[in-house]
Amino acid sequence: PAPAPDAARLATDAFRHAVAIGLLEAGETGRFALTHVAVMREYLAERFPQALPSLTAREVGAALVGAEFPILPERVVELLLRAEPIAFANAPIDAAGARAIADEAQGIVRDVETAWLVRRTAVPKPGRRRAS
Repeated sequence: PAPAPDAARLATDAFRHAVAIGLLEAGETGRFALTHVAVMREYLAERFPQALPSLTAREVGAALVGAEFPILPERVVELLLRAEPIAFANAPIDAAGARAIADEAQGIVRDVETAWLVRRTAVPKPGRRRAS
């Protein structure tokens, strides 16, 4: 069977798609922001399964503490808390605010992926010794 698609590639493709469908241009600023947050959450759940997309912002933060999460979990929590009023109360958000949320979601994925790849390549392979 073919290998499963890579989480980072899927997230990058989804971010591109979110921009390409023109939600901002259509005035769907909240949907634009929430789409980016959802992509970030799916990515995080793939890399760190304890960060289920169904968890609240604070639950995600608690789940990531002690999970060798490579960035401050508070950064994720802060973004999720910014998105909650949009998701649950249909709070208005302007285009600049939506772009800021989207940019931060992309930045979190980028920063986590970069650190995740570094850690993955730094772990010695079984049966191989590191040179001292």
